[in-house]
Amino acid sequence: MANTGRVPATITFVDRPVGAGQQAGVHPAWLTLKIDDDCLTHSNHPEATSRRTLEPGDTCNVDLSLRIMDPHMIKAFNEGIKQLDDILVLRVENGRDHFIPVRGKWLESSLGRSIDKLIRLPEGGIRRLQHQRPKDNKIVRSPEILPVKWSAPRELFRLTEATEILTEAVIAEFGMIAVDQKPPWNIVAGWPFGEESWTATSEDERSDQMAAIGEALDSDVSLSEAFDQELSKMQRLESLSAFVLQYIHHVEDGVVTEAQWKEIDEAIQKMDNERKALAVDDQRTIVQEIMSRSSAHSISFILLTSMLDRILNEIVAGSSQGPDPASIELPMSPSKRGGSIKKKDISKDPAVALRQITARAFASLFGEAMIRAPVPGKEKDKAILAERKTRLVEMFLTKDAL
Repeated sequence: MANTGRVPATITFVDRPVGAGQQAGVHPAWLTLKIDDDCLTHSNHPEATSRRTLEPGDTCNVDLSLRIMDPHMIKAFNEGIKQLDDILVLRVENGRDHFIPVRGKWLESSLGRSIDKLIRLPEGGIRRLQHQRPKDNKIVRSPEILPVKWSAPRELFRLTEATEILTEAVIAEFGMIAVDQKPPWNIVAGWPFGEESWTATSEDERSDQMAAIGEALDSDVSLSEAFDQELSKMQRLESLSAFVLQYIHHVEDGVVTEAQWKEIDEAIQKMDNERKALAVDDQRTIVQEIMSRSSAHSISFILLTSMLDRILNEIVAGSSQGPDPASIELPMSPSKRGGSIKKKDISKDPAVALRQITARAFASLFGEAMIRAPVPGKEKDKAILAERKTRLVEMFLTKDAL
């Protein structure tokens, strides 16, 4: 924007006209709007869309960012219910309104789809399916009518493999070049999947990198090509692991469906009520028998828990390579609901304790992401549900698992 007049001009974006089903406001939910702070004066308020006063000859940039993270919105765009088409209204005080059209073409995403849909996507990713059927939107919108191509979503195979390889590389590199620093996995449990970032990557940089990973996944391009080559291995791993957790959260029907969870939870509660002290192997067998009725969900679950198990092995091995394995520093046990572990249950062997605490953190994060269940109304019941979800994943992360 530029003021080509002879007097100061005050500008602002105002509520746009909306139709049925559209969200009111200055801009749609899928768009972020920010007016450049360089054009602020002492009388301007530094908010993204607040008034700006431009002196004659002044210019001001407006940044429009499209970032869609809500799974319901992603599903709506994938199914063609919503379109990237809207209008912004720029008002010049004592002048006229300017109507600015904003349009874009939505590229199909595997994010937010069900396991049953994902196993039918062809080699080449969902973008290849989109390009193959440019005139038949029904095919694009409904991949479930295609034949089954994979035993589990190919996207999960690619993500888990890449995460395991990168984790191994990061732990090995850290042991060689950061001998005087505490590794992140010895500070707070849950690394590399926790919310904490151990690098200088900003939130916007992380989001941009995650978007690039999603693009590579949907286009069937090597995930290694998605990373900014200037990023360290640690930065790449943190972005990738954040994307993996988000991707699992967005699986439409869950890795463990609501119906599967109901049956599994009832079986676990029955064991508890009957006070059957079943070995962990026997408990896993019961769960696997229930999950096996839907092989794609069962294989997806094993893919993810196997990944977590291997990462646990790498973390424990990487921490035990010092001069005195008994001096392993333990991370803080996670305090979030379903993630805490009682002190009396922690082994006195540092390596075993490290695995216990980290496994519990992983199980808490992935139990919430993988399992679909009705959300209780009471906080106490929510805590019980979170603990049960954690327990299910944790039984696949014990030392003798898999």
